[in-house]
Amino acid sequence: MKNISKFLFAFLAIALIGCEEDLVIYDNVNGPALVAFSNSSFDLEIEIDATGSVTVPVNVSTISDMDRTFNIEVSQDPEENTLVDMSVMIPSTVTIPANSYTGEVVITGQDVPGVDTAVETVVLRIEDGAGFSVGQPTTINVFQVCPIPADYMVGDYSLFNLSGVVGPGNGTENFESGTVTLSVGSSPSQRVFSAAIYPGFRPTAVNNTINLVCGNLVLGQTGPSPALGCTATPLLFGPATNQTTYDLSDDTNIIVAYNEDIDGSCGGPFANQAILLQKL
Repeated sequence: MKNISKFLFAFLAIALIGCEEDLVIYDNVNGPALVAFSNSSFDLEIEIDATGSVTVPVNVSTISDMDRTFNIEVSQDPEENTLVDMSVMIPSTVTIPANSYTGEVVITGQDVPGVDTAVETVVLRIEDGAGFSVGQPTTINVFQVCPIPADYMVGDYSLFNLSGVVGPGNGTENFESGTVTLSVGSSPSQRVFSAAIYPGFRPTAVNNTINLVCGNLVLGQTGPSPALGCTATPLLFGPATNQTTYDLSDDTNIIVAYNEDIDGSCGGPFANQAILLQKL
């Protein structure tokens, strides 16, 4: 019995030594650098007759004792760039400060003809270069906003699914139904609530945003949902093809339309699905 115990101990010791030799430790100084935008999309809200700005973080996977500057490429593809004028100012570079993993790009916009409640978009990429690789591009959604009272569409609401396609019960559970709390988001015209997407598949809640855009309700891109049977790719919801509206004199019943499966993972996009938010 003692001999067996000695044998097992020797076997485990050899196994552990072998695992240590195979262990790969990432080098955050001399390792390969990946540069990427922190999110796949950002909203640039431009207040009517005024200006607006959005800060876009750019991350790098390694650290350096010197500032590092990377070029930003603005897509000229008409399907990726629908801006109609020069109302949006986009820096041509981003700098990651020394001893930091993150830099920031501040994009500004001016309210001029052509920038209105119809969302315009532009895709940005980090330009390829020597010594690093680049991650996903990001889409800047540009639209006009109007002043919203701080107490409008704030508080507890009951959420009901009015329509849907992919979710259980013919889409009746695209969003987790029940009581949600709406609060002011990162701007005065944004409302945020927490609810799971396709809760029958994954009950984890995510933050969802609604932008109040000069009379229109625009659901911000939200997700990801869990991968479903029709795809291994998580599904996303986004702004509706035909927006629903709001009335500043009454926030009792709010219908928010959205497009389901906006990237077509499960046969979409499915236009103009909707939820009802009923104030409690």
